[in-house]
Amino acid sequence: AESRFTIKSEEMQALQSKMKKEIQALQSKVKELEQDVFLVQDDLSEMDFLKRKLELKNVELTSENI
Repeated sequence: AESRFTIKSEEMQALQSKMKKEIQALQSKVKELEQDVFLVQDDLSEMDFLKRKLELKNVELTSENI
């Protein structure tokens, strides 16, 4: 009976180790995705700024042509 328990304990340790590695991999992926989100938000802010700038330029050009 003791040897069965030992095997179960070893299996449990192996599973815990595997799960720990999987959790660490997922945490790394989350950090990577958070960084991607940050960069995309930064790009969107810049695009919004450029869009407003272009709209202002178009208004200026339209005013000059009138």
